Amino acid sequence: MAECSLAVSFAPINLGLQVDHVDGAHLATHGAALPVAADAEQAEQINVNSYVDCGQPMPGHDVEIRDAQGRRLPERRVGVIHVRGPSVMAGYLGQPEASRDVLSSDGWLNTGDLGYQVGGSIHVTGRQKDLIIVNGRNVWPQDLEHIAEQQPEVRPGDALAFAAPDADGADRPVIVVQCRESDPAKRSQLVMRIKTRISEELAIECMVDLVPLHTLPRTSSGKLSRSEARRNFLRARGDERWVAVDNAALAVGEPLGEVHEYAELSRVPLRQEL
Repeated sequence: MAECSLAVSFAPINLGLQVDHVDGAHLATHGAALPVAADAEQAEQINVNSYVDCGQPMPGHDVEIRDAQGRRLPERRVGVIHVRGPSVMAGYLGQPEASRDVLSSDGWLNTGDLGYQVGGSIHVTGRQKDLIIVNGRNVWPQDLEHIAEQQPEVRPGDALAFAAPDADGADRPVIVVQCRESDPAKRSQLVMRIKTRISEELAIECMVDLVPLHTLPRTSSGKLSRSEARRNFLRARGDERWVAVDNAALAVGEPLGEVHEYAELSRVPLRQEL
């Protein structure tokens, strides 16, 4: 994370990549990372989520997983990652209010990342602001994006998922997919395949929006930006009410850890598939 230089945690050397496999449905419903075997998805037909072991906190650093009320959570419970130590920033340059929003008086940084600990090791599950909540269930956008990227027409990095308000103002999952296919029938088939897979694996309905190549926005550091993709989607849909709400949130201090490029939107026509 940009707010900590140079590190918060480090995995043991000479051990290789360690991955924790958990029950995805249990995680979404109960917020707990219940361990399962790596092949459980095939053997028991359950949804398996896998998270990399990011190692133990560095010397002099403290890490806590906290709930929405700021209470420390036990192992394998997912919450917001808080960090304290010599790597943590003193504050955002020229942004005292944004600094106070994420830094406590005793040096704890609210990272905005979600995760859990196992034996003291940190496992990051995603960003708090990216989490999609559907009927009380937590849905990780990475899961939606992974399902879309399994289709032969879709390449890694061609999909971004987020929540957007429907006609009643309630959040609904949306996935924007860069599409190379021009045939209308094949495009419709792709949309239906993605929607069907999402329904089968996650038991939720999701809007699928096919967009031209090179449409998905990136941050100044080159990472795909779900929040900017959401604003683009709302603008393309002509829903300026929610764009204004998003822009107001940005002005208060959304760019924590990422600096977005706020270039003028290109007037590329977007074809929305429902």
